[in-house]
Amino acid sequence: MLSREDALAILADAKLSRHQYEVIRKKAPEKFPKKAPEKFPSYKVLQVGKQECYPKSDCIKVTSTSAEVSLQALLNHTMNRFISVQQRVVNELNNAELDKLCLYTKWGFDGSSGHSAYKQAFHGIKNKPIVKKKVAVPSSSSSSEEEWSYSDSSLEDLDLDTQESENDTVAPLAWEVLAIT
Repeated sequence: MLSREDALAILADAKLSRHQYEVIRKKAPEKFPKKAPEKFPSYKVLQVGKQECYPKSDCIKVTSTSAEVSLQALLNHTMNRFISVQQRVVNELNNAELDKLCLYTKWGFDGSSGHSAYKQAFHGIKNKPIVKKKVAVPSSSSSSEEEWSYSDSSLEDLDLDTQESENDTVAPLAWEVLAIT
């Protein structure tokens, strides 16, 4: 049987809907018995795996205007996922190498403006967005209008290496950047 992680990677990479995945899951082995002998796990199994890709719910704060995850919780979760996915590689490391594991990430911010406030429900904050700016309105309009600016911060995992010395970073472990969704 195809592993849950491999099937989840196929689902995410191909951007398959639940229906598309179920069709492939049911039809591939019977249509291509020699080329696709492995069975795909059920979609329900994938849903459990997908939930494991998110930090614990007590680390996530969602309101009508924002979603937040503490950086430490995100980094801890990322390391746990790396280690669980690459358990075989990690088991080959000695204790000295395990002590020198270093996670490399990059982070950034992205702003977006011009989003319409039309039919946006912001409960509990008197319809005031977190970031708001005044925008000039064409002279043909006599009413005053506002646009809201939204910002997004992101963290991307680049690599997990062992350090041979404090000044050197060497011996990359055998995996590519994982897209943790």
